[in-house]
Order: sequence, then C-alpha cells, then structure tokens
Amino acid sequence: MNFTEIFKDALKYPSQNWKIVLILGVLLLIPELISTGGSLDSTQPFLPIFGGIIGIILGIFVSGYLVSDLKSTIESNDSLPEIDLSNNIIDGLKYLVVNIVYAIIYVILLMVFGFLIVFSSEVSGILVAIFGIIALILVIAIALFALISYARLADTGSIGEALNLKEVWEDINTIGIGNLITWALLLILIGIAVFIILMVIFVLAAFIPYLLIVITFLISLLVAPYFSLFTNRALGLLYAER
Repeated sequence: MNFTEIFKDALKYPSQNWKIVLILGVLLLIPELISTGGSLDSTQPFLPIFGGIIGIILGIFVSGYLVSDLKSTIESNDSLPEIDLSNNIIDGLKYLVVNIVYAIIYVILLMVFGFLIVFSSEVSGILVAIFGIIALILVIAIALFALISYARLADTGSIGEALNLKEVWEDINTIGIGNLITWALLLILIGIAVFIILMVIFVLAAFIPYLLIVITFLISLLVAPYFSLFTNRALGLLYAER
C-alpha cells in the first residue's frame, strides 16, 4: 500500500473545486458568527443558543456531504460530487446515528474503566497501570472500528451495515491492521504539522491589529473544510484498496 500516493492525491483533491470548499466553509462559519455575535451583544442572550441549533443542522448537512464525497472516492471517482440537499441531509442523519452509537460505547467504556481505576487505586498502583493500558488499547480499537464503520456507511448507505461489527472487523483485516494504524499515525502527524504551522501564523498575526481576526476567519472558511475533504479522500482511497 503506497501511503505517499494516497496522501499526495488527498492533498490535491479538494483544490479541484474551490466552490465546494467555500460552500462548506461558509456553512461551518455561519453558526460561529451567530454565536460570536451573541456573546458580544448582551441584549441578545439567545443568539449563542440559536447559533448552536443552526450549527447542529448545518453540521448534519456538511456531514452528509462528506459521506457522499467518501462514497464517490470509494467508487473510484476523482472529482468532488455536487451538493444534493435531500440526500446530504439523509446521509448526515445516518452519520449522526452511527456517531451516537459509538459515543455510547465510549461513555460505557469510560464509566467501566473509570470505576475499575478508582477501585484499583485503593489496592495497587500496578492494577491502575494495567487497567489504564487496557482502556487506551480499547479506545484506539474503537476509533479504528468507527473509521471503517464510517467508510461502510458511505459505501453501502446502510446504518445496519455500518454497525455490523463482524463485517467491520473483516474489512479491517482485509485492509490490514498495520496498514490502518500506519495510515492513522500519518494522518495524525500531518494534522500536528498543520496545527504547528497555524500556531506560528497565529503568533505572528497577534502583533498586527485585526489580522488575527482575519486569519481565524480564513481558517474556518478554507482550512477546516479543506482538511476535512483531504481526510475524507485519504480514508476513501485506503478503504477502496481493501
């Protein structure tokens, strides 16, 4: 599996359609602007709440578009799909359901191991370390399952297939656990590199009046949707090679 080609392709992929990148950026930016306006204007205390509601609705739509975009990559298409309002909303709701299921699993895991760690801390420090390591391994495993569930949702359009853990496990084995972990680590490293670059820009911009606001605006408008599409493409190319 050629990870260099996967990430090179993914890096160039969003730039072929800046219109889609900008649309997604605007949709992500709208609730942020509404909430910010509410926090600055004490006479409009409900604006942050309204912004949150709008953010959820637009987030569902954006998530649905990303699902269709991932499906397009899995089906070997090299261009970003057009926006389809009804299908994107439906896909976004399906994605929300899958996320809620995994969130419940995470909460149960944290509760169980939180109890075990607190209980074991009164008995032995070694037990605390053992339970902590087991919890970390399970968190990573669930994250990998969630990634492939997302890809299966895009591939099949079915919540049931996305949450079919037996099939998810088979896909993971077909891709290769080592390949999946390597892909995830490379993505994390790229994310860290982008974060460091942005932090340097923030520090430099802090010395110039109003530039920091402009930079923050551009990050929400361009960087966030671009990186989402980049990640989506990389996952789709990985999954398509199974």
